[in-house]
Amino acid sequence: MVGVDAVLSGIPLFAGCPAEALVALASGAQRRRYRRGEALFREGDPATGVFVLERGWVRVRCTSVDGRERTLALLGPGELLGEVAALEGGVRSADAVVQEDCVLVFLPREGWVDWLRRRPEVALRLVQLLGQRLRAADLQIRDSAFLGVGGRLARVLLQLGAQRGESRADGGVLCPRLRQVELAQMVGATRESVNKWLRRLERAGAVRRSGDRITVLDPERLRREIG
Repeated sequence: MVGVDAVLSGIPLFAGCPAEALVALASGAQRRRYRRGEALFREGDPATGVFVLERGWVRVRCTSVDGRERTLALLGPGELLGEVAALEGGVRSADAVVQEDCVLVFLPREGWVDWLRRRPEVALRLVQLLGQRLRAADLQIRDSAFLGVGGRLARVLLQLGAQRGESRADGGVLCPRLRQVELAQMVGATRESVNKWLRRLERAGAVRRSGDRITVLDPERLRREIG
């Protein structure tokens, strides 16, 4: 099996780090495996470290007091999870639930923070990453305020295709596996509304559905839905 330091060397955040620096970071790390549906952590849990996704998908979600869920992000291989709370030493602000069976590298907080102090170039990249996620959150808030269900669904499908999709021989882009209720949680709408819009987009030739998988066929048609 590939060593943890070799896994870390393939993560964009650690690009260009000397091998000995990655060996030092990996010395305190743990490789963990989770099955679909398992929680890495829950909102309010102490932030004891950072997760680096080696394989699989994780859904980050929050739940309202009346039990409604909203998916905040879908993270895949090469991405970090829980880095903000780990940096500040606070508690988790959301749930992280395995979407597809995962292999992750867990970096305990104390070793992670100490290592970052000695690698300012990685700390700067981390700040840039946090900036990108903040902009994505701002866009999500703006879309919730100004776009209807069709526009929000189109945006989510475009993002899933661009960031997480697999190119197909027919020119389409296959999005990660999501149950319709999970897609609705990402859109911030009811499952029934999302299903109605999916049927409309499918009739227009913009997407194709097969079980829990959606293929984006016509990105321009989706962009027009956003306006």
